[in-house]
Amino acid sequence: MILGLTGHSGSGKTTVAAILSQLGFYHIDCDGIVHTRVYTDPEVHRALSRVFGPRIVKDGEIDRRALAAIVFSDDTQYRRLMDTVKPFIDKAVLREIDEHRGGNVLVDAPGLFEYGMHKICDKTLGVISDCAL
Repeated sequence: MILGLTGHSGSGKTTVAAILSQLGFYHIDCDGIVHTRVYTDPEVHRALSRVFGPRIVKDGEIDRRALAAIVFSDDTQYRRLMDTVKPFIDKAVLREIDEHRGGNVLVDAPGLFEYGMHKICDKTLGVISDCAL
């Protein structure tokens, strides 16, 4: 089974993911994939440079501060970012799912529905909490 997990920051997704991992689910952390695989891929560097200019890549790495300054204050630019990196994210996630097919897989993605990742899941689970302690 492929189970999609989503929820806002601070909602308890990490706790739920840990519990499901203890129950035998292989945990795919989409945020982790973005930072450790997607943003380190030279092909992604070239794609982002074409879209946002060469200053986005500095010393062979994505300048996340420069990219954030462009995309997090402008919805159109954020959409351009997601349109550019989503195919790379999808490819990495699907590769991990294929490597663990036959077992239970947890796809932990904050934007599960917004970016269409729910379509690859058999079931989805949303974590909702008040977050006010």
